[in-house]
Amino acid sequence: MRICHVVETAGGGSGGVVVTLAKGQIRRGHEVSVIYSPKRAEPAFVEALSAIEGLRLITVGMSRAIGLHDIRSAIDLYRTMRDEGPFDIIHSHSSKAGALSRLVGVLLSSRQIYTPHAFITMSQDGKAYHRYIERALSYLCDKVIAVSEKERTHGISFGISSHKIEVVSNGIEIGGFSERASARARMGWAESDFIIGFVGRLVPQKNPCRAVEAVAPLLKENRDSRFVIVGDGPLWDQVVEKVAELDLDDRVVMQGSMSAREVIAGFDCVLCTSDYEGLALVMLEALAAGVPILSTPVGGVDEAIVAGSTGLVAETPSTEQLTSILRRFAALTPEERGNMSRACLDLAQRYSTDEMIRKYETVYMSHIGAG
Repeated sequence: MRICHVVETAGGGSGGVVVTLAKGQIRRGHEVSVIYSPKRAEPAFVEALSAIEGLRLITVGMSRAIGLHDIRSAIDLYRTMRDEGPFDIIHSHSSKAGALSRLVGVLLSSRQIYTPHAFITMSQDGKAYHRYIERALSYLCDKVIAVSEKERTHGISFGISSHKIEVVSNGIEIGGFSERASARARMGWAESDFIIGFVGRLVPQKNPCRAVEAVAPLLKENRDSRFVIVGDGPLWDQVVEKVAELDLDDRVVMQGSMSAREVIAGFDCVLCTSDYEGLALVMLEALAAGVPILSTPVGGVDEAIVAGSTGLVAETPSTEQLTSILRRFAALTPEERGNMSRACLDLAQRYSTDEMIRKYETVYMSHIGAG
């Protein structure tokens, strides 16, 4: 197959999925191109794609904000896909690339697959008209892919046909994580230290300031506890200010960008404070590293967290509820935490990259040659 992935928000979870799919699909003998926008492309994303032998990498300017510039973006995207094609499959990722690709795709012969990676309508920024737009655009593609059952149910709730939308869970490489002892030694943490980790972009969706507020009482109650933030983004300064405001400078480590695989196994738990998600990759990374997850009740969380077994889910997204489940987890015995760690490792086997790539290939093949 000739496959073209299109992505505007080139980084984070959606970017990671694009990298994994491109690498795996080339390995399976397909011809793969990736069109991305350089405007929000994270360096790690570009580096990862550039390292894939045989991948055709193309840039087209696309912006997240809606405006007249989208007309130029649509024209450029159409010309690029026309000139670089024909493609058997055009697979667009996230809302802006998904909208532009599906609109111009009506002028092309390619089959269209769209993965929103959490519908914008699942967020607080989602407007009523976004629902109508997503529903209308669903008629312009062959399949909409949700990454969790909750996301699929959400899409159906505002009018996407249940026959049009199906679930393909995100996948990750199961191996390649540092062991707990080596991760702790590298970071200078004692085995007796209680380490709460946060991994993700420092953006409004992930709500990192909520995370700082939630851990604050526990950090002040337990002198052996630490909160480690792995990630970077536009809210960095706000997080620094929140840490200072709560007098936690000596208890919070802002690690910046680094590979989660180097450090995540050293955490006692991973804290997710997102306002919305499809199925966060950090949850799958935590499972694969054997680290329990504590989370707000967001999309896909029920698939990664078996309450009391692989983690805990707050009843509401409030800071108080998050603090409550942090205290519950901190009170567990070493044996109970060990049982949770083993349950995480068992559940992680369900989310391999090979399985994700195989399922997407099945979706592609079912539409090639269809009328």
